[in-house]
Amino acid sequence: MHKIDHCKHLIKNVCFKEGEKHPKRPEGLYSLEFHCAHSFWAYVEVCEAIFKAEGKKVVEEVLEDFTAEYGQEMADTLMKYRYTNFNVCD
Repeated sequence: MHKIDHCKHLIKNVCFKEGEKHPKRPEGLYSLEFHCAHSFWAYVEVCEAIFKAEGKKVVEEVLEDFTAEYGQEMADTLMKYRYTNFNVCD
């Protein structure tokens, strides 16, 4: 885990023809930082929606553990995406 600087997404059963190419569009690529923040905030949203106050407490504990493991700078990086709408591409 964490041996490369990007996420790999596999799409199965899409009926591409043998040898058919589908190059990446540079304008659709986002940083690993963006993807990590997207994952974190998606889990936060679900956890808080289901578990309410207890979910908020869990999120705070996870963020504390994350900060202890990866440092304040990385935690701040996640936090700067707090109000990002990941469901809308710019």
